Order: sequence, then C-alpha cells, then structure tokens
Amino acid sequence: MAAPQLLDMVLETATNPGTASFILNGAVADRRSFATAAPAGGAVCYYADDGTQAEWGIGVLTIGTPNTLSRQTVFGTTQNTTQALNFTGAVKVYSFLPARLTPVLDAAGNLSVQGGSFTSLSVSGLALVQSVSDWNSYQAVPAASAYNNFVKQGFGFSDFGGNALFFGWREGGGVGVGVDKTDVGTIAFQKWCQDNFPQNTSAISGDGDLRVTEIAWSGTANTGVLYHYNRDGSFGGTYLADRNWASSTFQPVGNYQPAGSYQPAGNYQQAGDYATVGQLPLAVSRRVEAFSASSTDGARVNFPTGFSSADNLVINITCQRSSSRCVIASYESEDAGGFTLGMQREDTNGASQQNSPWTIHVTAIGNR
Repeated sequence: MAAPQLLDMVLETATNPGTASFILNGAVADRRSFATAAPAGGAVCYYADDGTQAEWGIGVLTIGTPNTLSRQTVFGTTQNTTQALNFTGAVKVYSFLPARLTPVLDAAGNLSVQGGSFTSLSVSGLALVQSVSDWNSYQAVPAASAYNNFVKQGFGFSDFGGNALFFGWREGGGVGVGVDKTDVGTIAFQKWCQDNFPQNTSAISGDGDLRVTEIAWSGTANTGVLYHYNRDGSFGGTYLADRNWASSTFQPVGNYQPAGSYQPAGNYQQAGDYATVGQLPLAVSRRVEAFSASSTDGARVNFPTGFSSADNLVINITCQRSSSRCVIASYESEDAGGFTLGMQREDTNGASQQNSPWTIHVTAIGNR
C-alpha cells in the first residue's frame, strides 16, 4: 500500500461536516488548497480543528466540484478516541504528519522500523534484524544465523568445486550437506561443522561420532576416496576403489549366504547339483582313497595322497583270481602314507605260492 501524501502549506476550511466527509471551501489567505498540492487526489495526512476539539488521521482527497476529503482512518482525537468527531461549525483542515507516522531515532541514532514494506532500502551503517522464526518464510536472515547454518558454494554448479560433496549427521538428527571442496577450510564451513555435529572423541581410532564426510575422486590417482573431517580440525582419508569399477560386471541382485567364514578364493567346480554335508556318507573330517596297484608279497604300497594320521585307518584289499586259484591279500605295518602287502595263492594241492606281481584294488578311509 502506498504511503499517504504529506502536503506543504495546505490549509482549507469546511462548514458543519458533522462526522461525514469534509466539503472543502478552498484555501485561506497565503496558503494552498489540497487540490493544488495534490491534483491527482489520493490518500493524504490531515488534521481537523474547530478550536475546541481536533482529530487527525488519513483521508482520501477526491477532486471535483466541490473537492472533498473523506475521513478514511482516524488515528486519534482530543477526546482520546479513534472515531470521527462531530464538527457542527466551521473547521480548519490542513495537512500535517501524525506522530505514529513520524520516524524517530533513539538516543544512539538508530531507527527501528516495524511492519510495512519497502520497494528498496539502503542502509549506510549497520542494519540489525531479529533471529529467523520461520525458515520457510521471506524473513531477513541475520548474519549470525547465516554464519551458522549455510555453506558458501564458491563455484558454478557445473564445476562443483572439484566434484566434492560433503555429508554429515546433525547431532539432533537429520543429514547436513555441503558443496565445494574449498569450503572445508573456510571459517563458515568450520563454524557450521562445530555447531551442527558432535565432537569426535578419537580421530585416530574412529570412535565417536563422525562429523562430516566427503566422497571425492582423486584426479591424479583416478580413485575414489572417503574423507572424514572432525570437529577438532583433524581429518583422514580411506581408499574406496578405482574409478573403473563402474564398468565392471557384478552378480545380479538375489538371495545369498549370510556373511561368515568361507573357503578362500580359488578354482572350484562350476555350479551344479551337489550333496550337502549332511548327505555325505562320512564325517567332514574323513575322506576316501580308492586305487589299483601291482605289487608283490612283502612290498610297500603307498596311498596316492596319504592321510593326516593313521588313527582309525580302514583298509580293504581285493585282488584278481589267478588260473582259477584264489589269491588272498592282507596288510600290516600301516601308517598315514601306506602299508606293507601280504599275498598268497592257494594251489589245488594245498600248497601256497607267492608268485607275483599281483594286481590289487585298495579302498582306504582315513583322516583328512
């Protein structure tokens, strides 16, 4: 809303207006009329005085025949009311500035302004504003609030300060985000960190609350790095990965075995139909070796791989028939690496022969 007009050297009279608009009679000697000072009319500051009572406020001047001044807003009267007075005789009407519209400096030379609006405002000294009560409004932001709550972005968005983003958790909850890598060292960013994040109790071990985190690419090393900036001013970096990981092939999303202790990386059989541990005929700590060999009576026979010990070692030996004769094989002196073979063929006359070599088939079960 436009401010009411204050007119210089204006004084007219009106007759018996009562509580209605003033019908202006024209200017008195050596003064100007309202119409002369404000030919377009509009809102004006006015005083009206009949010698016994007076009122003041804002009136609306209407140019015509005759000119009139309506009493739009009454600021006050000598009767201590804000109602239009009842003037029954001649009354003087002039333009003057009411006290409530008069700017007054305090003892220090400062001017306080409440309400209203400005198309533009220039302040040659310091302008003090109150703390922000609603951050979603258009309130002016005092320097202290801006200093503690905002981080300067020193580059254009496309540059983005070395491709750096800053994230951190506020002590009361919620995430804080900052941009521009160069701002880490500025006073504004340091103050923002101090006010919005808890103290990191150990910058070496990482215990305590993380103040702020930067994820950035190292241009020379072509790698991703995670930096932490602590309230005490210390910081550290952790290598993430080569930038080339983005072009890698990863396993599709699915259901996987929970984290635990697994067989180290190596060359394993491709995926297929396998038995679970519970379906195996032996305990996990046991295994089987089956093989064939040609040997003689009393000779040493070695297991192809061997076992970890000779405890609970089970050996089964079979052999071929020879000329329709039965060949009997046995073992002795067994250990984790093998055994000593005993062989005998029964002839038709009952005699025994140890002719050799004989082919034997061995199945051994032992500890892994």
